[in-house]
Amino acid sequence: MTKAEQSFIDQYTRKLLIDWAHHQVTAPAEPFGTEPPIEKCGHHCSYGYDTYVEYAITRGWVSKDGQRVLAKGFSTATSALKRGC
Repeated sequence: MTKAEQSFIDQYTRKLLIDWAHHQVTAPAEPFGTEPPIEKCGHHCSYGYDTYVEYAITRGWVSKDGQRVLAKGFSTATSALKRGC
């Protein structure tokens, strides 16, 4: 993977993290896991969010099972919001 692709994955995951954190705060009983509530289409989309969830797990932003945003993830999402993401 090129550095540009890695950078894109990092930045796009930060953007998704904002939505995952929002979902966890507003609907904590509904996990996002392998079907994150990012797309508004109502079903698992073909965009392949697994790459972004796996990246967030490696960064310690979401739990290892991909079901919860962790404190570090909320901090990262907050920073992204402040930057206008």
